[in-house]
Amino acid sequence: MLRERITALVALTACFIVANALAGVEDVRALYQEINSLVRSNVARRVSVYATGQGEQLRWHVVAEHAAQEQSNKSDYRAQVYLHEDRVVKAQLETNSQSGDWRFTEEYYFYKNGRTAFYFRSLVTFQGYDFEHDRELPAGPYVVEERRYYDESGKEIRHLQKAFVQATKRELPVKYIRANLPIEVYPDVKSLPFYPAVRGSKG
Repeated sequence: MLRERITALVALTACFIVANALAGVEDVRALYQEINSLVRSNVARRVSVYATGQGEQLRWHVVAEHAAQEQSNKSDYRAQVYLHEDRVVKAQLETNSQSGDWRFTEEYYFYKNGRTAFYFRSLVTFQGYDFEHDRELPAGPYVVEERRYYDESGKEIRHLQKAFVQATKRELPVKYIRANLPIEVYPDVKSLPFYPAVRGSKG
């Protein structure tokens, strides 16, 4: 009898944790939908930035005139940052390979306290192989998508990842796709490498 009560209590606690996590995910979804509405309606102010240099020598610049836009178009590192009520609410980053065989995009959505609420990244690449069966994959490009949800304290409450063939949407094991990309997720808006440049821009 005692064992059955303990088992029931553990099951009830697990259900409570899952329910709280799902509720937190719905709150995050409502937040990023609200932010995207601000972006689509042009209520949020957009600031475009780009980087020059490589590696640790990257320097971020705000696109403020035509010449800077031309420089931005040539850069492998670009970002669109959206501000509302003088705070960053969303950042969208894009990184391209010089060879053109992959493209990496990231999206950040932020709470009012500046912490990351939702992180989404998408890798489009031609690099993949079924190493378990030593055979080629269906013709690419392939897409790897990742979603991470966080509560206002910074705790991750859900993590989803999937890979698929871009043309057919056929799902593939993520491990078959050669990503080789950093897994760091910036925990808050001030950790963004271009945050100082954005804060220094004039609306």
